[in-house]
Formats: sequence, C-alpha cells, structure tokens
Amino acid sequence: MTGLRIASLSAAYGRRAVLDRLALPGIAPGEVVALLGANGAGKSTLLKSLAGAMRAEGDATLDDAPLLALAPAARARAVGYLPQSLPDASSLVAYEAVEGALRATLPELPRRTREARIEATFATLGLAGLALRRLDTLSGGQRQLVALAQVLARAPRLMLLDEPTSALDLRWQLFVLEAVRDAARRDGAVALVAIHDINLALRFADRVAVLKDGRVLAADALTPDILAAAYGVAARVETCSRGHRVVIADRALGPS
Repeated sequence: MTGLRIASLSAAYGRRAVLDRLALPGIAPGEVVALLGANGAGKSTLLKSLAGAMRAEGDATLDDAPLLALAPAARARAVGYLPQSLPDASSLVAYEAVEGALRATLPELPRRTREARIEATFATLGLAGLALRRLDTLSGGQRQLVALAQVLARAPRLMLLDEPTSALDLRWQLFVLEAVRDAARRDGAVALVAIHDINLALRFADRVAVLKDGRVLAADALTPDILAAAYGVAARVETCSRGHRVVIADRALGPS
C-alpha cells in the first residue's frame, strides 16, 4: 500500500528497550495521526526511529519502500522531522534557516521554485514579518515556527512532528495544527504528530494512536478505560456542542 505501514518496530537506548515490536494500522496519504500517551510511552522514540535519528529494527514501509533501509540522503528527501528541541538561537535569519534546509535536502530545486516555496510557507505560518529576523532575536515559539517551516517547505512524503505546539500559545497551536492538516491533505503526505494535548489531537487528527510501554495500546479508540490505562486518570469522553469529541479528566488514579 502507499502511505506508511509499521508492522513491527523495536528500538532501545543501550540495554533498555523502548519500542517492543510496535505496530500501527496502515496510514494513508493525506492522513494525520496523533500519537498520545504518558511521558516515556515511546512517542518520541518512534518518531526518531522513523526519521533515522536513532537505530531501530523491524518492518516499516513508506510508499512500499523499506523505510529503515533507505540511504540517509533518500530518507532526508522523503521524511521531514521536527524534534522536541527548539532550533539553536543562531545568527541566521529565519529565511536563511529555511532556505538552508531546502538546499540540503532538495539541492536540485531551481532558485525560483525554492523562493516560491519559502514565501508560500512563511505566508501559511504567518512568518512573513519574521523572515529577516535573526533566530537569536526570536522567542522560543517563533523559533519553533521556523523549524516547522523547514519541514513544510520541503513537502516531504512523511512528516514526523514531535510536540510541534509545545512552545506556542493557544492561538498559534490551533493555527499550526490546521496548517499541518492542510499540508498533509494538499500534498498527500502522512503526518505523525506526538502531542500531549488530547483535545487538540481529537480536534485536528484523523486518528489517534495511544502508546504505552513501547507498544500501541489502542488505535483510533479513546475510552475511559484506555485513558485510565495510558495516563492513570479517571476521565470521560464526551461530545461538545459542535460535534467534536473532548476528554474531561476528573482525577488522578492512585498506584495500581
């Protein structure tokens, strides 16, 4: 199938296993899947493994190609990875940072095409006014937007976004997740987004996958029992007046 398929994926930090033969239902082009789960569940490790940022073993394919076996240059073209850490506060201006990402991964792009992509991405993310600002003069949230622009401008087949809204206020969280969803649908890309805000995930993702102890606890299902198992909370899943599912956490559960 086209899109992303993870049949079995394992990864470890030294002798400590983090992902244990993790499997996900196939994700079609244009879909956004939110990765949910408590700290240490394996969300970041999954994204790093798919991005080639850490060693992993198993069976994962992107558009029928073995993702883990791709040469670094081929994976860099196909995969756009946004880590949790913010870009360094360097003397580069925002435009240069995004242009550098395009040059490194798509060196064959003509200059006019490169410039058009950067301009369109900056307009989409509301960054036009920051294009000539140095990164070391930007706030953490603004640098996070620049890092996201580096991914979106490349239009990769697979976007791996690790907490892309962590440094943003509520308005920009909504703005960014809508931009990611629109980009995935427009370009026919797959987007995997690790996120802590469950309600934002339910609002913008096509599906959710809940991780626990390096495995998928639930795929496209969110119930009070799953929330209790994944997060250790008593919670309800209700529907708001606009028809969106929302999670209301009532209390923390004690140790089992």
